[in-house]
Amino acid sequence: MKSRYDPAEFAEGRKELLWPGMWRKPGQARASEYLEQSAELAPALRELLGLLRFHLLPYDGESRPRKRIEAAIALHLRAHPGVVGAFQESHIHYSGRASEEEPMAVEFVGYETVQGLAASLEA
Repeated sequence: MKSRYDPAEFAEGRKELLWPGMWRKPGQARASEYLEQSAELAPALRELLGLLRFHLLPYDGESRPRKRIEAAIALHLRAHPGVVGAFQESHIHYSGRASEEEPMAVEFVGYETVQGLAASLEA
């Protein structure tokens, strides 16, 4: 379970945590706590999902390059100033390019523009 945010605050460009997720450090909320609070959290989650836009990119290749592309997108957005960077989850770890791997150029062609995302990245 990922972190859950207040939808009204989220829509205004602020992240107010309702539930911290279950993959954080020991002692923080876990699945049983989420289930106990699910009736209370479900309406907020439904409203939050209505605010989000999911962008899926077709990829028909091996797992390692996909992970590098995912990392390049996430790290690029995380480094973006202002709201774009602030809205990226800093505790998620990605499998970016290792020092022994050759850089890979990635271009996003023919897709809707995503705020903060460059038309091309190096992964």
